[in-house]
Amino acid sequence: MANKKVQSNRFKTKVDGEDLYAYTEVEYEVDDKGSIVPGSKVTTLYYNNSSTPFFDNYTQAARSKDGGVTWEFIKGLDGKTVLGESAQKSLGKPDGEFHKNAEKSVVEIAERQGLSQNEIDELTGKGEESQRLPGAVDIADENNPVFGKSTTRGDDAGLPGPGGAPLTYPRNMNPRQDHIEFRMIEYSPKKLSKDFAGVGGLGGFGERRDPYNATSKGTVILPIQSGITDLNRVDWTDDKLNPVDAYKSALFIEGLQKGVGASIEKLGEDASTALKNSEGRSDIQKAIASIFLTAATQKPTFLSRATGSIINPNLELLFNAPTLRPFSFSFRMSARNKPEADTIKNIIYFFKKGMAVKRTKTNLFLQAPNVFSIKYVSNGQEHTGINQIKECALVSCSINYIPDGTYSAHADGSMTAYEMRLEFNELEPVYFDEYDGSHPIRY
Repeated sequence: MANKKVQSNRFKTKVDGEDLYAYTEVEYEVDDKGSIVPGSKVTTLYYNNSSTPFFDNYTQAARSKDGGVTWEFIKGLDGKTVLGESAQKSLGKPDGEFHKNAEKSVVEIAERQGLSQNEIDELTGKGEESQRLPGAVDIADENNPVFGKSTTRGDDAGLPGPGGAPLTYPRNMNPRQDHIEFRMIEYSPKKLSKDFAGVGGLGGFGERRDPYNATSKGTVILPIQSGITDLNRVDWTDDKLNPVDAYKSALFIEGLQKGVGASIEKLGEDASTALKNSEGRSDIQKAIASIFLTAATQKPTFLSRATGSIINPNLELLFNAPTLRPFSFSFRMSARNKPEADTIKNIIYFFKKGMAVKRTKTNLFLQAPNVFSIKYVSNGQEHTGINQIKECALVSCSINYIPDGTYSAHADGSMTAYEMRLEFNELEPVYFDEYDGSHPIRY
């Protein structure tokens, strides 16, 4: 028998308005056939009692021998339990937020290890629970009378699947080596909200799911390449609103509120008052003249041509919209033996099939391709020196089969080298409130 240990990523749970940061570690034994020895698993929850969550100030806080169904709470040197009463209740109840997040973290690490569903159930004591927002409806739900689930043509043949081992290049990569993890999951649109009052009375969409709580269709692990960058942008646009247009807008609003007659009366009063003002009289006369000249000549530049002046446009840069971040990766893969050549071709197949558009059996609809979660990993944990990436769509996959410029192949037909370039786009923008201190760089 051999001992195994897997550790989850750090996760956040809100208890009584306070953000608690923790991670789980599962130790278990496997027999000569690689199966988990029943009753050998021990799940330990580590809690960060630091005010700065990404500092490594984690302490053993709870322990479970039944996959997190029940917990034993650990006491510190002062004789008090590390977790407070509210956190204990949230962790101890099956419907508690802390309990559910701890269970999800175990499922996550089990899937990343390529364990089967039976093995995951053995480690957790029960399967993963689906999460839905209150008052939300899944537009792809088969119970939805308008948009039922459509069965696609084809299946996941050729993909590693949730129970298969990740495709890794190089095949003998040290598990502790820093690497990039590409995890394929089925696209899931945001859920439409029926609870109008819960979202300000306008309805809308729920939050996007956590991609690591979605069932994996397979994982590819590749070494970190040079040229790792990110680019955060916000769309700002220049806009003009000169005093005349601003005044006309105000008159229009007043006309809507009080009637056209009141608006015309206000225009006469303002014009009379302005023309009596000796300081601004000349400028105001020019502004009024420009309105009539522009209307008569249909040339907005006539005032500049005639007087060398223009109305101050009040040029200003204004927020327009968020943007979606692109990410590019380039990998050169050279096989040292036939199994590694097969792995490389399987990796290429994995990305090409994963990004392909799906067809329904009736050909009436096209469905979105699979999407990906991308994570940098260092020493078995999420990398704290590189940015995080949200759920992504693979928009381009380019393969160069002759990267050296000269055709070269092995006896079995495998090319001596392949160059793969992947272009991803995040599915949604990054928002201010998502920089919550749970990662040193975050997004």
